[in-house]
Amino acid sequence: EVQLSEEELFLEMKARQDKNQLSDINIRKAIFHAVDRNRIVNELFGGYGQVANSLFTIDSPYCNQSWAGFEYDLEKAEEYLSKAGYGIENPLYLTISAVNNSKTKEIIENIIREDLKKIGINLWVFNLPPKELYQDRICCGDYELGLWSMFIFNEDDMTNSFESNKIPPMETEENTNCKNFYWYKSPEIDDLLQQANNFKD
Repeated sequence: EVQLSEEELFLEMKARQDKNQLSDINIRKAIFHAVDRNRIVNELFGGYGQVANSLFTIDSPYCNQSWAGFEYDLEKAEEYLSKAGYGIENPLYLTISAVNNSKTKEIIENIIREDLKKIGINLWVFNLPPKELYQDRICCGDYELGLWSMFIFNEDDMTNSFESNKIPPMETEENTNCKNFYWYKSPEIDDLLQQANNFKD
């Protein structure tokens, strides 16, 4: 009889699911509503921080409260997850990757894991050395969810983070700063970023 480790058992259960679960918008909405972002901010900063619903700070002319409609709401989260066919009785198994040298990220991971478990999403966390995370996971897209920071200072940062030709494996001497770590592809976003660059020029 072969004894499986906790990690091996988790990954075995996950392998029985359909692939690419996060392509389902109901699962993505469930995750948004299930994570208590206020709790994360309060545990990290006490009364000195606030939830960011935009890539830009509140005083930036580019600020758009895009995520304000995805407040913490377990009832909505359960409803969206149920539409995708999952819940407490039929849990969804997902993995998240992060660096292993950050106590701050460890706090965030634990809160996210607790919150998602409440609605029926079991989360396994891969904490890896920064070099290994970037080279072996992020650059080749070998992860489902990622936990890292994103700093947006200007239009170039937006382009480097979201344009479809800025996916890490596409980086060359001519095409530099490929930081689209989520491998995000959208012709509409590409067009908006191009318009922003034209306006800047």
